[in-house]
Amino acid sequence: ILTFTSLMGGNAPLEIVRFFEGGKQKEQQQLELFEKAKESGPDNGNWKNMVVQGDNLQFLKTCYLNQNPLIKDKVKGKVKLIYIDPPFATKSDFTGSSGEASYSDKVARAEFLEALRERLIFLREILADDGTIYVHLDLRMIHYVKIIMDEIFGKTNFRNEIVWCYTGPSRQKKDFPDKHESILRYSKTGNYLFNKDELRVPYAKSNLATGSTSAVGRASDDKLKELDKRGKLVEDWWSDIATIGYKHNEILKYPTQKPEALIERIIRASSDPTDLIIDVFAGSGTTAAVAEKLGRRWIVCDFGKHAVYVIQKRLLEIFSSDALNAKESYGKPAKPFCVVSVGAYDFSKIMNLRENKDIYIQFVCGLFNINEIDKG
Repeated sequence: ILTFTSLMGGNAPLEIVRFFEGGKQKEQQQLELFEKAKESGPDNGNWKNMVVQGDNLQFLKTCYLNQNPLIKDKVKGKVKLIYIDPPFATKSDFTGSSGEASYSDKVARAEFLEALRERLIFLREILADDGTIYVHLDLRMIHYVKIIMDEIFGKTNFRNEIVWCYTGPSRQKKDFPDKHESILRYSKTGNYLFNKDELRVPYAKSNLATGSTSAVGRASDDKLKELDKRGKLVEDWWSDIATIGYKHNEILKYPTQKPEALIERIIRASSDPTDLIIDVFAGSGTTAAVAEKLGRRWIVCDFGKHAVYVIQKRLLEIFSSDALNAKESYGKPAKPFCVVSVGAYDFSKIMNLRENKDIYIQFVCGLFNINEIDKG
């Protein structure tokens, strides 16, 4: 295995590591998938969802340059919804239930902010004009990141600070317990997608799943419509979504895993079926799993091997996982998806690309950040 470090900006080509279809791994060749990717789109059946392993900044720069055959003309400016749940600058290491290293969050505050700022710049570039980004944070960093988001996306495109309230133990001993996290929501322009009607579904379901006895949780459809008219259906503070626990087969024992109900509400609100969803701090893969169940296309990225294998296993077992209404199993295999490497490559597979001159040249140029090829 060869590892390539960015010398000129961090762009890196993509290499298909594994391909899955019908819930099973397929021995499909990289060249074949590259060829199919050239004609892929939301409706023609050739689109492949992606789990990307590697530095998300390298991946975002590759998307921005818009040259790699896997993502060319399919990602840049086409992403309807971005959800990210970056590390919160806790200066801690996080491990799985068996002690496996999940991710490290030991970057100092200034380094964290600059690293996130750089990624947010590229995330804005790949977002569709009517797209929306949600950035999930806690009390440590939200005020600093809000200033950066205002700079990159514009103050006029700030839509909400969503407050997610939850229960459970608190780290506070002498102070008021911190029992919420915040999600900053920005649009790219003033013309953005927002599905009011879709919000009735996850709100009613999440109240049912958590056993809420609130008026809204017991409301009839007519009552929900009335609450909607009054602006009281789903406000920007969410206390009806429990932390992981009420759906037993959703628990992956991955640190900082977020509940599917939370991501479901976000995806329903800001995307339509077949839209493209991206999460570049994928963690346990909740965004991919919920996007899959809601019929969206998706790309998720994470640097950690543990995260990538958790996501892969989660998707391969999605058939037996709970449907989003929590009453029955989902009952369908995941649509075809690839595990893709960015920045670390299997040399034997690279050599096989020589069978196709144009793709091989594109791959090698990507390694050295050569953006244009002299055809003469």
